[in-house]
Amino acid sequence: MEEQKQILERNKLAAQGLRVCEHCHQIITLDSAFCNKCGSKLDPIVVSSIDGKFCPSCGASLSEGDVFCTACGAKVN
Repeated sequence: MEEQKQILERNKLAAQGLRVCEHCHQIITLDSAFCNKCGSKLDPIVVSSIDGKFCPSCGASLSEGDVFCTACGAKVN
């Protein structure tokens, strides 16, 4: 259950173009190679979804053409 929560949080941040540094937990841009707070080199993050789209509200995977999230009901672009 905790692992699923972490995946949803990672996906939620990824939908916003963000990620968390594994070393200092600073929120940084998704494409960062180094953390702007602690300077640690970051491994590329792999975000997995059928279409690579996630709900920005809850992090659930979205399908092509979804207008609303099936998990939380939020309107998505």
